[in-house]
Amino acid sequence: MTELHHRVIGSGPPLLMISPGAGRASALRTIAEQLAGTFTVVTYDRDSTRERPSIAAHADDAGRLLEPFAPAYVFGSSIGALIGLELAVRHAGSVRALVAHEPPLLHLLPADERPRLDLHQAFRADGAESALRAFAARLGVDRGQQSSPEAAEYFLGTEVGSGMLARYRADLDTLAGTRVIPGGGAEGRDFFPFRCAAELARRLGTPLAEFPGNHTGFVTHPAAFTARLAHVLIEETGGGHRHEPCGND
Repeated sequence: MTELHHRVIGSGPPLLMISPGAGRASALRTIAEQLAGTFTVVTYDRDSTRERPSIAAHADDAGRLLEPFAPAYVFGSSIGALIGLELAVRHAGSVRALVAHEPPLLHLLPADERPRLDLHQAFRADGAESALRAFAARLGVDRGQQSSPEAAEYFLGTEVGSGMLARYRADLDTLAGTRVIPGGGAEGRDFFPFRCAAELARRLGTPLAEFPGNHTGFVTHPAAFTARLAHVLIEETGGGHRHEPCGND
């Protein structure tokens, strides 16, 4: 069993943060540090040693990591939101509440609205940068933030290439009995991750929480995103204590 590299900072109710594509804790570092004034924040690097990873396996990893902190609040974005949803299904007792930010639940969209995620082929044919630019366009985000070659290789060659995203189906019946708050970026309403989040909220019969920015609002609007996330966790789930965010957008 692989030992996950993780970091624990802050004090207060525990909050596990699950990173988006490539699974590096550094993707959420800024908002994690801002939230550490309110929560005991746990971030981690996902296990990148599996040749054919699955959302279920990543959720079980997160469940083991959570054992000393459970029950905990959970925040996940993009692929991290899928892992959070599966965590809430497989380890419901460990999850106090989950904020699932823009989960790419393609199976919730009508067939003619599902984007093609043929990034693996584009990656092999045209290289990482070209494939990531094409993917960013489908998300409505700017490719100004560059990924390391290793992170791009893992995301495109393994996470996407394995079909992990395309295969995943959320267990909506089980999730209906959990505390899940879907979230979407207010500037990305026309793009498929927001539509997936909105449809998840509709299926679960819960309000959609809107966040600043788009799919990567935690990078482009960190202070505002932090304040919104703290508000959702504190006011809408009844936990923690009030948080005054630090930092500037």
